[in-house]
Amino acid sequence: MQITCRTPHIALAASALLLASATAAHAQTLSCVGVPAGGTTTLEVKTGPGWKFFYSNTPSPDITNPGWKTPHASDCSSGPACHPWWQSIQGTAALGGAQWLAPSPLSGTSGAVDFSYLSPAITVDPRVNLGTLSMQILAATDDFYNSTGVINGSPLALNEDHAHQTSLSLHSGSPDTHTFAAGTTPMNHWRHGVNYILARTRDNGTNYNFSSSGPTGFIAKYTLTATCMAASSHAVPANHPLALTLGALALAGLAGLKLRRRKA
Repeated sequence: MQITCRTPHIALAASALLLASATAAHAQTLSCVGVPAGGTTTLEVKTGPGWKFFYSNTPSPDITNPGWKTPHASDCSSGPACHPWWQSIQGTAALGGAQWLAPSPLSGTSGAVDFSYLSPAITVDPRVNLGTLSMQILAATDDFYNSTGVINGSPLALNEDHAHQTSLSLHSGSPDTHTFAAGTTPMNHWRHGVNYILARTRDNGTNYNFSSSGPTGFIAKYTLTATCMAASSHAVPANHPLALTLGALALAGLAGLKLRRRKA
């Protein structure tokens, strides 16, 4: 019997599974549990452990693709030391403890290629009214924030707005905000079930180095907001074909029972 060496393929598969497991461990839910019909539900999603990054202008919508790797997540409290500007931004109270994400390894080639960052899984409750779903981002990017998207569906698909956000790019003072209104891209592509937020960024140089004056990275807090619908009773209308069929079968059964009683 000939045994083919498949160690590299096994290693890649194992790495993808470990990354998927890490992402699942940080999964969150936009829930309507305990929220009445017409009430509001919110969820904060912050950059940090469990996120992934992809170095390419065409990030794969398949979250198990080996191109999705684990970024360096830092709260700037321990080494390697963050850039002074990053330390100042990270300390912003409104970010609620969000962490900077940077490519790993911490130095390498950037150039005219995007770094896309992907959130852990966000499960949207079936009672969430998707038509009311909006999202606000508080963020800072070193250097450019170029697009916001969502990955979901079966098979998984990526939908983006491809809209550069100047207020979130090269901001040397404090993080800034942008709101994605309900019904606009990418909010109109969100679904009930599992979704992943994608942020596409780009460096402003040919190389990056986390421990020098030329790092590249991204820090953000996303706030999802929607109203909840009434719980579905799943009742079958009286004129539904299924209800009519069941009714006919019940009548036939009753008629058969009466016939048997007469014969007896």
